[in-house]
Amino acid sequence: MIEDEWEVEPGRTDRGRGDLVFTDGAGCFAVVEVKWLDLESTGRTGTTKRTSNRKKRRAVEEQALNYASPYTELALSAFEAVRRIEAFVFTNEYQQPCLLQTKNF
Repeated sequence: MIEDEWEVEPGRTDRGRGDLVFTDGAGCFAVVEVKWLDLESTGRTGTTKRTSNRKKRRAVEEQALNYASPYTELALSAFEAVRRIEAFVFTNEYQQPCLLQTKNF
C-alpha cells in the first residue's frame, strides 16, 4: 500500500478522501474504496434494507471511479512509469475487491 485516506485534491478535504492505493512497483496502481454495508440489521423491512444497501453500493462505486480519475493525474506527475490504474470497491458483501474500471497508458 502506498496511500491511505488520501486527499483526492491535495489541500481540499471537501473534495473527498480516497481510502487505499496499492502499487506493484512496476507502474500498476489500484485505487480501492471500502465500505461496510449493514447486511444483518433488524427493525427495518427487507425492502428498505436492500434499497439502502443498493444506494450505498452505488455511492461507493461512484467514489471509486471518481477518485481513480484524479489519482491518474497525481500518479502521472509523481511516478516515472504509470502503466495502468484500476478502480476497485470492497464491501463486506464479497470476499474480495470488485474491479470496476481499468485505464491503461
